[in-house]
Amino acid sequence: MTRFSYLLLGVALLFPNAVAAQDTIKVTGLVKQVDLTVGTITVRSKGAKEDESYSFFKKDIEVTTPAGAKARLDAIAPGLTVQLKIGATGDVEGVLIQAAVFLATVLDVDAKNRKITVAREENRATAMPVAMDVKV
Repeated sequence: MTRFSYLLLGVALLFPNAVAAQDTIKVTGLVKQVDLTVGTITVRSKGAKEDESYSFFKKDIEVTTPAGAKARLDAIAPGLTVQLKIGATGDVEGVLIQAAVFLATVLDVDAKNRKITVAREENRATAMPVAMDVKV
């Protein structure tokens, strides 16, 4: 048994990043507040009754957009859905900004005027313009 313990200790010393990667957790939630001066982000996970705050111990945290591009911390804003990579110390180590999802029932497509009309939950319709580069 002690040989196995020494083997694990040796692996941890030789490959600290591999061991540390197992100590991270991921939290997905809606951004409620970001304070870059203090270094905190507050999110509410789906189904949670309360917000949770996490700290940005490092200021050079990797932020990734839905398109996979790198961004700065100031790209994170209230209302966005993000996935936080939380390290073993409880600090944020990475942020993935998730794509916005809009679920609706399409009522009408007006290709000539480039508008789509969708039903909303309040029993009212909303007409939205469609960009010129979108195929309808």
